[in-house]
Amino acid sequence: MKKCIYCSREIPQESLECKHCGETLGNAAKITKIDNLCAKAGEKADKEIIEELELMRRFLVSSQ
Repeated sequence: MKKCIYCSREIPQESLECKHCGETLGNAAKITKIDNLCAKAGEKADKEIIEELELMRRFLVSSQ
């Protein structure tokens, strides 16, 4: 068991989301944030920035 960093309640060690407060934990939270940034940026964003975010996302997914 581990404690959620948001609500401090105990959750299973392998949890990616807190069953009490619903917050996303660890790399899953970072991946979600990157996905949201890419979606917000859309076509206006610099392609290099989007490529960098996608690279970071792949790294985080592979390290889970």
